[in-house]
Amino acid sequence: MKRKVLLSKIVSTVLLALLVIGIVLAPVNKITVDASEDIISVEEIEALKTASVNTEEFNAYYYFIYNPDLQVIYGANADLLYIHWHLMGKSEGRVAINLEPLLQQQISQIVPIS
Repeated sequence: MKRKVLLSKIVSTVLLALLVIGIVLAPVNKITVDASEDIISVEEIEALKTASVNTEEFNAYYYFIYNPDLQVIYGANADLLYIHWHLMGKSEGRVAINLEPLLQQQISQIVPIS
């Protein structure tokens, strides 16, 4: 069992490293959203909701919505958004999940003063 967990971590690390290498070696105009490019479509944004990189602690759609500065840099690219969150966003405290259920739960726990 421990071997499977270790192997899974190794594979995840290698895949992340390959993605980062691909980003570093990619031309800048492939990463940034150039002003001459078309505006990001609603379909592209909606597709982030079901991105393969989504987990319990990261959702590409909400990371995109809550971080407008990243919209300009990475567009609706779920892989790039995930890499940013993993390498920097998490430690910066950036929001990467839907906060509404958490807020609703906290609101429901408020006891009215009588």
